[in-house]
Order: sequence, then C-alpha cells, then structure tokens
Amino acid sequence: TWKNISSNLPASAVNVIKEDPANENMLYLGTDNGVYVSFNSGESWEAFSNGLPNVAVHDLVIQAEAKDLVLGTHGRSLYVADISLLQQIDLNKTNELILADIEPIEYSRRWGNNYSQWSDTYEPSVEIQFYSPQDGKATIMIETEDGKELQEYSIDMSKGVTIFNYDLTLSEIGIKTLEKSELKANKAKNGKTYLPIGNYVVIIKDKSKLVKVILSIKK
Repeated sequence: TWKNISSNLPASAVNVIKEDPANENMLYLGTDNGVYVSFNSGESWEAFSNGLPNVAVHDLVIQAEAKDLVLGTHGRSLYVADISLLQQIDLNKTNELILADIEPIEYSRRWGNNYSQWSDTYEPSVEIQFYSPQDGKATIMIETEDGKELQEYSIDMSKGVTIFNYDLTLSEIGIKTLEKSELKANKAKNGKTYLPIGNYVVIIKDKSKLVKVILSIKK
C-alpha cells in the first residue's frame, strides 16, 4: 500500500528523497525549487532555505559521521549543511527549545593578535545553534561551571533554527569575574579579552524555557 506524503509541498518536480540515518522520522526532499525537511515522516514539510537559493536540487547525500547534508544542485554547485541540531528534533520536541552540542575548541594565543601590521587579526568564532518553535527574543549567556556570568547577549530568534556566531570574548563583568578566580585571561592586541582554557556553560533562555550545553576550550 502507498501513502501520500506530499502534504503542504508546492507543485514541483521531486528529484530525490532521503531518510535521516539518526532520526527515521526526518526526511529530506530535493525538488526543482529547493529543499524541504519533514520532522514527522512527511505529514508536513518545512522549507530548508536559509542561505540556499531557490534552485533545482538533484541529489542529497548524508555524511553520517560528520552530520552534514550535502546538496547537489543543477548549476549552482554543492552546498553543505550541518544537520546535527535537526537530528535532535523529534515528534515530542517540536514545541521545545533545543540547543545543539558544541564541539571542543582548541585554544590559541593568536586570538585577537596578528604577526605584523600588514597581517589580519585572527579572531575566533563558534556557532551556537538552537531550535525554537516560535519567533521572539532570546538571551544567550556564557557562564562559569559554578554559574558566574562571563558574557551575555540579547538576540532576535526565528521560528526554526537560529545560528549565533560567538567570538569567545568576555564582557567587562566577565573579566572582573575571572580576575577573582584562578583562571587568567589576558587582553589581546585588538583590545578584546577571550576565554582562557577551561569548561564553560552556554545557556539559551526565552520567556519560558532554558537550555544549556558545555563549551570546552582545550590546550
């Protein structure tokens, strides 16, 4: 027997469909007018469109170990999307705030510095990815493991996946906090002070929900 899973998809030629290897309820669909993702086995579809032009997608390959979705388009080369956060969304979590794990980062003394006046300053960045069931405001906090504030941002979040690029800097409050602890942070040539080696807590908070993950900076 067959079941129609076209649901809310636009009328367009379908070229490829793939099931996520880590989440059997998640489907990826390549059409002549872009890519769509379903979290509920095709009962409904969402446009997979942030940063992707509205072009024909003829093949999809999922790199299970890297947790990447590779898109082969017709005439617009290849696109690679990190799907590690999407894989955490199941039918019971579509109304939850979900924060993706963050890979450990290797510390470098080059952060905020350059070799000469003719070279560019090396500034680090880490992607903080989270899923929200609605548009609104979110607070991003970076804290020590015992709950002391090191940095805070207020951002607009979108329904779906929001990506915030954190530059690993400390606020003035964070600098004073570390000065009172055993951790030492030095100001770089660009005037910014970066997190030293250690473990920290990244927190995302909206009006009613709060989620957190560990951010590790290693030698």
